[in-house]
Amino acid sequence: MRSTRIALLLAALAAAGCGSSSNDSGPTELTGTVRGQPFTVVEAAFAGPETSNDCSIDIPGVPAPVPYAPSSVLIGFSKSPGLCQTLTTPCAMKKSFGLVGGLLVHARISLTGAAVTAPPLDVASYPVVADPGSLTPDTTGAVRVGIFSANETDDACLDKPSIDATGTATISAISANEIRGSLDLTFEDGGKLAGPFVATRCDVAYDACTPEPPICNGTPTCN
Repeated sequence: MRSTRIALLLAALAAAGCGSSSNDSGPTELTGTVRGQPFTVVEAAFAGPETSNDCSIDIPGVPAPVPYAPSSVLIGFSKSPGLCQTLTTPCAMKKSFGLVGGLLVHARISLTGAAVTAPPLDVASYPVVADPGSLTPDTTGAVRVGIFSANETDDACLDKPSIDATGTATISAISANEIRGSLDLTFEDGGKLAGPFVATRCDVAYDACTPEPPICNGTPTCN
């Protein structure tokens, strides 16, 4: 079983701040203010869902990692084209690229130490929190959670500090190629992002136990 801390497991698109152009987004009406500036989403994309019954997490006060089975989706919203390319070509970096990204998880944590099976990512409301450890699973060990942050690159394609969000993410419909739903997020700097969205699939795979976006393993460019 692969072991990871739940905070690492749920920190998803925080590093995915740059990419090249693409026009594969779904329609969206998400608008708000991020970093004190208007933020109107022009591209919404997702990767996944990915599922595993072979994860484990460390829980404070418990001497050994416990079985953990997540189903998750990486999802992001950008104010300019290029979001899907951010994930598929991480070495093609883009200046001043703004992104609100995160992870939605429906998981089951073993309450007895026995193996568990991941519940499906489903139509539901997902509480968006800064500390996923603050959530309590139900009597079956199931829990839904979202982690979101605002990310942006500067003129040198370097990441600015991310800004965490709290609120609610709702999935109203999900298929292999499309997710529909809505966001109601408040960022720690007072910014907000709210409204309905349609996100289209971006062909990227990730590890369900440690869902992190792809990184650049070659020579990056900055445009």
